[in-house]
Amino acid sequence: MNKNIYEVIKELNDNAHSSLNNKDHIKSILGVAKKFSGAHVMWVDHKLESIVDHSGDVVLNNQKETINKFKSINSSQYGLKIDNYCAAVIPTGNGNSLWLLKSEGDFTEEEKLSAELCANNAAIADKNFKLSINHDEKRKNQTIKYVLNSLSFTEIDVVRQVLNSLSNNEGFIVASKIADENGYARSVTVNALRKLESAGVVETRSLGVKGTYIKILNDRLRFEIENYNKNS
Repeated sequence: MNKNIYEVIKELNDNAHSSLNNKDHIKSILGVAKKFSGAHVMWVDHKLESIVDHSGDVVLNNQKETINKFKSINSSQYGLKIDNYCAAVIPTGNGNSLWLLKSEGDFTEEEKLSAELCANNAAIADKNFKLSINHDEKRKNQTIKYVLNSLSFTEIDVVRQVLNSLSNNEGFIVASKIADENGYARSVTVNALRKLESAGVVETRSLGVKGTYIKILNDRLRFEIENYNKNS
């Protein structure tokens, strides 16, 4: 095996077993591709019509049009002309491709093999990244449904009032004021917030007479509360 190819495989394996998260993993793979090809490297999402990540400082002219031009490529292409670069476009499935842009010269066989190895690893890392996002969203949804089932109708309404009093996903409330305005005991507001916090949905911090600081940690809370009230 060629020494450089061996080094590519070794670095890719080291990255795969590191503690990098999946997004940083893709970035590190692009760094390996750049190191062994001398090219600017880009991870392109044709569905989003954007460059998701890159290694280098290349700015494409008419980026959206350029990405669209090559989205139909279904096999690796080398020696393409993109702006003033000699380019390689390596599709990896799921609407992604690895792009390499060289200022001078064509790609050697060794550089092509290195690029293919990096593209394959980037595709795996990207898939894992998207799976982790889906898993997080599923977990958030399950948590919200669990905590809503633990709340009484009165507590649901209190939570809705609390959310309405926050300008964004964080802010300050006065529990006694919300209770008085809606005809509830202060304990109802306190208990509702305690249930949300114990489930990891919100973070609260008492500020004494100034009230309570609240930060929403689960971005599904507003949506689920609004829909719960519509359907109840």
